[in-house]
Amino acid sequence: PWIAAAGLLATLVVLAANLYVGGRRALAAAAAAQAEQQARMQSMALVQAIADASSDAIFAKDQAGRYQLCNLAAAAAIGRPPEQVLGRDDRELFPPATADLILANDDLTMRADRVHTYEEAIQTPAGTATFLATKGPLRDEQGCVVGVWGISRDISERKRLDDELQAHRHHLLELVDERTRE
Repeated sequence: PWIAAAGLLATLVVLAANLYVGGRRALAAAAAAQAEQQARMQSMALVQAIADASSDAIFAKDQAGRYQLCNLAAAAAIGRPPEQVLGRDDRELFPPATADLILANDDLTMRADRVHTYEEAIQTPAGTATFLATKGPLRDEQGCVVGVWGISRDISERKRLDDELQAHRHHLLELVDERTRE
């Protein structure tokens, strides 16, 4: 009986040791996963902080056109806080003609699978604004296109000045033409 009890006790000790070691490994794996998740969260917070500090509109959308990332400048151009933009598409946020233009450019960018720059006249809460929008395909870990990213700069004032300059140039050319005919 003592031998059987000693054997049973040894078996229990080995079992307890295995459980202890397995528990320690599981705890270490959980701690490593938690540290990795924390690092990802810090990285995402850093990306969001950089995006929010930009005066350019920065965004990312999935293939269905739903915003996955929207910085403060993009939200201001849309006229809603970022939390009311995320998860929505342009049809919910802009008038139909504006949404159609944006979505067509997004679709062209994804289908061409390369970066494009567009001049987009957008209806904003402050009126029509002209944006120089650079858009590119958003890819997953395997390299498949899963959406579109974009950076848009408001060039409304530059566009207005350029239009005025062209009007003055045209007027000067007309004056020169009149003088040469006299």
